[in-house]
Amino acid sequence: MVAFIALAALIVAILANRNASRSADASEDSAREAKRSADAAERQAAAAEAALAPPPPAVAWKAELRSTARRGKGATFVLRNVGTSTAAGVRVVVPPAYEALIRSELESGEVPAHGSFQVVVIGIDQLPDLHELLVAWDGRDDPVHVPLPAW
Repeated sequence: MVAFIALAALIVAILANRNASRSADASEDSAREAKRSADAAERQAAAAEAALAPPPPAVAWKAELRSTARRGKGATFVLRNVGTSTAAGVRVVVPPAYEALIRSELESGEVPAHGSFQVVVIGIDQLPDLHELLVAWDGRDDPVHVPLPAW
C-alpha cells in the first residue's frame, strides 16, 4: 500500500511539474507578446506625433500688393502678421541707400496677430531688384526676409 501511495505521489508530482513548466512557458509567451504590443504602441504614438502639423509661429509675415501707381512710379504693399501673437517694436529694415524710396506707415510699432501695416515704395522703378523686405521686431535677433508679390 505504501508503494501505491508513493507511486501516486510520484505521478502527481510529475503532472504538477509538467503543468508548472507549461505555465512558465505561457508566462514567457505572454511577456513577449506584451513587449511586442508595447513596442507597437510606441511606434504608433511616434507616427501620430510626427503626423501632427507644427504649431503656427508666434509672429510671421506675408506681403500683399495693395496698389501700384502710374507705371512703375510706386507701389503700396500690406505686410500682415499671420502669426498667433502681437509683434512689438516692428520695423522695416531699409538699406540707407533706399531710405528715401521706401516708407513704412506703421504708427504704433505693434502689429497684433492678423493685423497689418502698409509699406510704400515710392520709386519702385529705381529698385528693379526689390523682391523682398526685411522686417524686424522685439525678440527677434535677425530681420526676416518677407518676399514681395510681383507688381
